Amino acid sequence: MMRHVFNLNGIKGAIAAVAKLPDIAVQADVVSTLKGKLGLFNLDIFSSLLPVLAGLLNSKTERHAIVALEMLLDLIKIFGPVIHSTLSSSSPVGVDLQAEQRLQRCTRCFNHLQKIVQALQPLMMRSGQSAQLAQELNMSLQDLVVF
Repeated sequence: MMRHVFNLNGIKGAIAAVAKLPDIAVQADVVSTLKGKLGLFNLDIFSSLLPVLAGLLNSKTERHAIVALEMLLDLIKIFGPVIHSTLSSSSPVGVDLQAEQRLQRCTRCFNHLQKIVQALQPLMMRSGQSAQLAQELNMSLQDLVVF
């Protein structure tokens, strides 16, 4: 079913469909398959996926948290510098529609990432791989979410 949605509506449509699914295990499976397709991501798709990843972090199932943490670590390596530089730069003079769109997307990502940082605290208290990944992600996000 998800392959059909992906073929019909692209990655953004697939992520929107995944976000509506009540079965968090299916969400984790789809996110797991997207890990191999990082080249398809842009800032807009990343911002659409963040709420799904935040939901997986709040799951009591270790595998769900690990899938979300691994995906977040990969995507933060790609988009973290863009978000940081966009939000920390001064506003351009004149009208620049692409810069305004990038600023809106970066702001949306930043807001989601602030919520994700809060969700990391309980994960860091656990033991095992999820705690280790949560600590690594927390370190990666420290510079990004603190302006």
